[in-house]
Amino acid sequence: MLYLLDANVLITAHDDYYPIDRIPQFWEWIIFHAKQGQIQMPFEMLAEVKAGQPKRDAANQDDELFRWLKTNNHEKDLLLDASANNLAVNRVFKEGYELPQPSLDELNKIRKDPLLIAYALTQQSTCIVTLEATQENATDAMKRHKRKIPFVCRKLGIRCIDTFDLIRELDFRIP
Repeated sequence: MLYLLDANVLITAHDDYYPIDRIPQFWEWIIFHAKQGQIQMPFEMLAEVKAGQPKRDAANQDDELFRWLKTNNHEKDLLLDASANNLAVNRVFKEGYELPQPSLDELNKIRKDPLLIAYALTQQSTCIVTLEATQENATDAMKRHKRKIPFVCRKLGIRCIDTFDLIRELDFRIP
């Protein structure tokens, strides 16, 4: 199984649950599975991690998460060796978001999520890992550009879990 991480998985893990300087075992576990080819991130998701959240100063090398990515080729270990497939991206917009020709405004609101989903469509035995909330009661009438990754994945038949499910599935433990 290939687990494709959304940027929010690493950002939130460091900021809220598993700070790199306090729980290095989590980050070693991520890289172990990245080197095994089980955990990967598309280029676009890694770019979001490097850009950081507004509450962090990730635009410079003083940011701990940014430094961690640059340490010992971690960024290279995590990088999914694939390019975005235009047919898959179009399918995500058409079937997942029901936006066959999204406007520039809609594209700006959706950001890079469709690319992550498109990568999952083109890889075998893939699961997306994100912390975006599942929209259980979402209707097709909802604003399409506000659809979250789990909702779109469900529409496209892609498995989607959160960080805590990933921890259980790949058996993270602190010795």
